[in-house]
Amino acid sequence: MPYPRALLTCLLVLVSGVALAQNDPSPDTIFSEILEVRVVNLEVVVEDRQGNRVTDLQPGDFQLLVDGEVLPIDYFTEIEGGQVAETAGGARSELAPESIPGIQAGERLGTSYLVFIDDYFTVKPSRNRAIEGIEEAVSLLGRKDRMAVVAFDGQRLDMLTSWSQSPAALQAVLGDAKQRPAWGNRTRLLLRDALSREAGVRAYEQRLDDIVVAIRSTLRSFAQPPGRKVMLLVAGEWPYSPAAYITDDPFSEEVIRDATLRRSYRIFEPIYQTANRLGYTLYPIDSGGIGNGGFDMSDPRPRRPIASLAPEQEIHTTLRFLAHETGGKAMIDGGRADSLERVVADTRTYYWLGFTPEWRGNDQVHDVEVKVLRKGLKVRSRESYQDLSRAREVSFMVESALLFEDLPWTASLEVEVGRSSRRKGKRIVPLTVQIPLDEVTVLPQGDRYLAQLELRVVSMDDRGARSEVDLIPFQLVGTQEPRPGQLGVQTLDAVVRKGAHDLVVSLHDPLSGKIFTTRLEIKG
Repeated sequence: MPYPRALLTCLLVLVSGVALAQNDPSPDTIFSEILEVRVVNLEVVVEDRQGNRVTDLQPGDFQLLVDGEVLPIDYFTEIEGGQVAETAGGARSELAPESIPGIQAGERLGTSYLVFIDDYFTVKPSRNRAIEGIEEAVSLLGRKDRMAVVAFDGQRLDMLTSWSQSPAALQAVLGDAKQRPAWGNRTRLLLRDALSREAGVRAYEQRLDDIVVAIRSTLRSFAQPPGRKVMLLVAGEWPYSPAAYITDDPFSEEVIRDATLRRSYRIFEPIYQTANRLGYTLYPIDSGGIGNGGFDMSDPRPRRPIASLAPEQEIHTTLRFLAHETGGKAMIDGGRADSLERVVADTRTYYWLGFTPEWRGNDQVHDVEVKVLRKGLKVRSRESYQDLSRAREVSFMVESALLFEDLPWTASLEVEVGRSSRRKGKRIVPLTVQIPLDEVTVLPQGDRYLAQLELRVVSMDDRGARSEVDLIPFQLVGTQEPRPGQLGVQTLDAVVRKGAHDLVVSLHDPLSGKIFTTRLEIKG
C-alpha cells in the first residue's frame, strides 16, 4: 500500500490586489457543475456455438441492460473485417438507432494498439518471448492502424514510442524493448525475504498496486486515439490473490478467512474500470507459464481464485479476469507466441453499440450486459462502466504525471522550492506556486472578481512508494480584473519522508478544464 499521504499546510498571500480566500463559498449560479453529453460505446462480439463470428445482425437482435434495467440502444454500427458495414436492415425508421457518429458505411476503421510491458515482475527470456509474439505480427497492422509502446520498471513509465503507423519503426522499438532489464527474479527474492507471511503479502500488494497505477496512468495518457482502442498487457506474476499465491494453499481456512486476501481480490479492479471508462479492450499476455496445458483459451470465463489449483493458475485468474471484464481475451501459455496475430483477428469484426446514460459524476460503477435475442449465439463485451467524478479524474491525471515525464494535456506551472526543515521528526518542504491569473477562469461577481481553483500534490520516493494525491480547493477573490501576466501566489508546506522524492504539483481550473503541472526533484 502507498505510504501515508503527504501532509500539507497552506499560507494564503495577497499579490497585486488578488487575495486567495479558502473559505468564501462560491455562488452556485457561477460555479455549477458543467455537464457533458457523453456516450458509452460497447464493442460487442457475437459467435455461434462453434466460435464462428456472426454478422448481419440488426439492432432489434440485441438487448442492453444497465444495472438490470433495459435501456434503448442509441447508436448501432456493424464492423466487418475492419470495415464499416452497410446499415443493417436497409433504411432506418425514426425510432431506429443512429450510426456511430463520425464514421460512414464502407469506411476502413483503424485500431489503436497500446502495448504495456511489465519489466518489474517478468524475467527476461519469457518476457522477450511475449514481446516477440507482438513484434513478429506488426506487419499485419492495416494502413489506419497504429501502435504505441510503454514499459514500466517498477518506478518509471518509459514511452518507448507514441502512436506510430510504421511497421519497421515499431519492430525496431520492440527489438529495443527486449534489451531492457527485467527485474522479476530480484523482485521475487525481495518479496520472499519478508520476515513474515503478512509482511510478504503486504509487500506484494504494494508492488501490484504500483503496476495497477502504471497501467491506469498509461491508459489515461493515451485516452483518445482514433478508431477502436485495444491494450496488450505483457504481464508478469500478477496473482489475483497474493495471500493465496504466497501460501501455495488457496484452500486453507486461514487464507479464506484472511481479510488481506479479501482485499487482494480488488487490487486489479481499477485497471478494468479505467479501461471500460475509456473504451479500451484488454488483451493480457501471459509472459511466464509452462508453455502448454493450462486453461482452454476458448473459455473466456475467469476462474474463481479460491478454486485455483496451483500458483500458475492464480496468475491465469488475473489475466482472464481483466480480459473478461472488458470483452477481450487472455493469451495464456502458448497463446503468447502469436498474441498480436490473435488480437488483430479478434478485433476486426464486431458490433459497435452506444448509449447515453444519466451522468452523475459520483464515482459509481454500473453493470452492463448485452444480450443477443437469437438462440444459440453467445456474446462478449465489457461488463461495466464507471461514472467517474471530475475531481477523481483530475487526480488520476496528476498521478499519471508522476510516472510520465511529459504529458501533452498539461501546461507548465512555475513552482519554487524553499529550504527544507525538520519539524517533530518530519521533513518540511516549502513550495511557492505561481498562479497565471490571465490563464484561469475569473468571473465578475458584483464588484469583485472570483475564481475557484484546485491544487493537487503527489510524491514518490526513490523506492517507488507514492503518497495519496492531496487536493487543496481554494478561491481567488480580487477587486480588479486580472491583467495580462499578473500572478497570484500560494505557498504550502509538503511533509515528506526522508530520502529523495519526485513531487508533482498541479493546478486545475474546473470551469475550463485546464491543468497546469510541474515535476520537482527533492534531493535527500
